[in-house]
Amino acid sequence: MRKIFVDTFYWVALINPQDDWHKEVLKISYLLSEITFVNTEEVLTEVLAFYSKSGYNLKKRTTNFVKSILENTQIEVIEQTHKSFSLGFKLYQQRFIILFP
Repeated sequence: MRKIFVDTFYWVALINPQDDWHKEVLKISYLLSEITFVNTEEVLTEVLAFYSKSGYNLKKRTTNFVKSILENTQIEVIEQTHKSFSLGFKLYQQRFIILFP
């Protein structure tokens, strides 16, 4: 089975029906129904942080959504390690330097 990495943008748009990209991401979800999603705990943390200042209903929806991801056998969630954090931090630094030299 094929695998693709799913980033924060995808989950954020999928969770919130009011998001500008929600409909497009929903369409893509149906097209990818036979694909295994790969995700990291870091990305799920970003999703939770993104909606942390939202109202109760959206925070509850996000919490339930992340829980369903963790329980879904068709979504592979890679555990956070110091090594994965360091690699993510390095990528962040590289992107930051490109945007703000």
